[in-house]
Amino acid sequence: MKTTLKSLFSVFLSLAILLLGHGLQQTLLPLHAQNIGWSPAAIGLTGAAYFGGFILGCLCMPRLIANVGHIRVFTVCTALAIAAILTLAKWQYLPVWIGMRMVTGASLAGFYMIIESWLNENATERARGSLLSLYGFVCIGAMALGQLLLTGGDVLQGAALAAIIFALAIVPVGLTTSPQPATPTQVVLSFRVAYQASQVGLIAAAMSGFVMGLIWSNGAVFVSRVVLDDQVGVTFIMWVLLGGLFCQLPLGRLSDHVDRRWVILGTSVLAFVCSTSWALFGSTTPLQLYVLGFIVGGAAMPLYSLGVAHANDNARGAFLVIAGALLLANGLGSIAGPLLYAGLVWLQLDNLFFVMIGIAFALAAAWTAARLVFHDVSRDHYEPYQMVPKTTMGAVDMDPRAAKARGHEVRVLDHLRCFMDITSEKPTLHYRDEEFDADHFDAIIPRIGSSVTFYGCSVVRQFEMMGVYCVNESVAITRSRDKLRSLQLLSRRGVGIPVTAFANSPDDIKGLIREVGGPPLVIKLLEGTQGIGVVLAETRNAAQSVIQGFMGLSANILVQEFIKEAGGSDIRCFVVGGKVIAAMQRTAPEGEFRSNLHRGGSAKVVRLSPQERRTAVNAAKIMGLNVCGVDLELFAGS
Repeated sequence: MKTTLKSLFSVFLSLAILLLGHGLQQTLLPLHAQNIGWSPAAIGLTGAAYFGGFILGCLCMPRLIANVGHIRVFTVCTALAIAAILTLAKWQYLPVWIGMRMVTGASLAGFYMIIESWLNENATERARGSLLSLYGFVCIGAMALGQLLLTGGDVLQGAALAAIIFALAIVPVGLTTSPQPATPTQVVLSFRVAYQASQVGLIAAAMSGFVMGLIWSNGAVFVSRVVLDDQVGVTFIMWVLLGGLFCQLPLGRLSDHVDRRWVILGTSVLAFVCSTSWALFGSTTPLQLYVLGFIVGGAAMPLYSLGVAHANDNARGAFLVIAGALLLANGLGSIAGPLLYAGLVWLQLDNLFFVMIGIAFALAAAWTAARLVFHDVSRDHYEPYQMVPKTTMGAVDMDPRAAKARGHEVRVLDHLRCFMDITSEKPTLHYRDEEFDADHFDAIIPRIGSSVTFYGCSVVRQFEMMGVYCVNESVAITRSRDKLRSLQLLSRRGVGIPVTAFANSPDDIKGLIREVGGPPLVIKLLEGTQGIGVVLAETRNAAQSVIQGFMGLSANILVQEFIKEAGGSDIRCFVVGGKVIAAMQRTAPEGEFRSNLHRGGSAKVVRLSPQERRTAVNAAKIMGLNVCGVDLELFAGS
């Protein structure tokens, strides 16, 4: 764990700095809107716009990160967040605020995804749960501290301070030596599956989002209007966050020992009673409001994690799908809260703020009580509670229960951090501070980047020497990474491939071009992957220039005929154990000939013909791969 934290220190530092500024702006903006005379309804609309932008960012950011990289997207999101906060402080027009709040929401989604990608990449199975909890504590704690930076004064000063903090958040990530992590996950969501698995989990996630969306958009505004003091509104938000921070683990641990639904019911009833009691009989003393804020935050924020835990108890192998649906339900609840409150304000019922919060908790309590009465559960499949931040799917991916839901005990090892003890008696492998022998693992699934194939395959060979089953053997991986060798093997065994030529001397360039039928033609680097290093040369002069340039850099290249009939489309077949288990048709975006999803291509599920299925299985068998992707290009006569 210490080694992991050391490698992630810069990432956590950037996260803390970023959320310090975000906590500041989340309370500053509603208070500023109130001070310039905006109605609570207008303020609610801007709050809903933020959460709408956040959801859009969760849907769009993975592709952007895949196209241009994590640090570039982090920089772009920072620039957008800075521009948005300064624009909001300068121009007080509702359409501008709605647009800029959506930009802020999308930017924060990008920030969370990038940070979570780094955490996912570095988290070992043993430390994964602790890392996820630490991530949640840093998120809530930093935003709570951000409230201390709000000391009144001109809004431009507060906006400038938030912008400075956002800019400083770039520095630790920009200087990190950690390699770029994998692309964030996009999961197909299913409310139907989530509803069947855990009705209580779905309603808990939605009501948690409803309450927190309402508090973030209008909480400080309502409280400051009641007591006629903006600083009391700021402190109220801080106590809400502190309640969420300190109640997460106690409620979670309690839910590990009793039916989680009783914990959800109890916290919801307590928050309902406190909220509605204040609305009916409460005074305007700050202390009473702070206590109420602590109770509401202590119930609303853990409610999401308790819902996820309950859903996981019933996931039956569909944890990612269900957790993604709960995350979306939470986001939709965050939009609904401010919008419904805006409607009440329009009806001149804005004094019902805490009544709305009470009703949300009452719905969660009533639904949970009904399930307790009519649906009994066994505790045999319960998994321990895990604090889950309400950010993006990256946090769900990092949850150790995702692997356990499929019946596996999994460890993720960074092969570049492994070193080997090569002996004839007892070969072993060392990873960070641990030593492994054959008894530690039943099987390994190699996932090796193309740029580190040599070292990655050396690690796989060490596992082979230790007698550990390898899904794909080192020889097969090395063979498949050599494009020239792969094409030679496939051609020799009668598998149809595009006309391909290979040469070393610049004197043979004209012969290469002639061999593949002339332009247009495709030039490929042997070491390229994900569409990188693949060039379409549409004229003879362009082809000669590109080939000469690559040869001048001593780069090995292949020259292939261009299959015009394919129309920028191919079929990716997934072969596992000698069977095609799935296939998708990938289509290049307009103006592009490469269909790689990393290059912005689209995909849809397709059904293969028997011949296509046989070809894919045969190609995998020739390469000696048990698990692989086989790409088929279809053209006239194929």
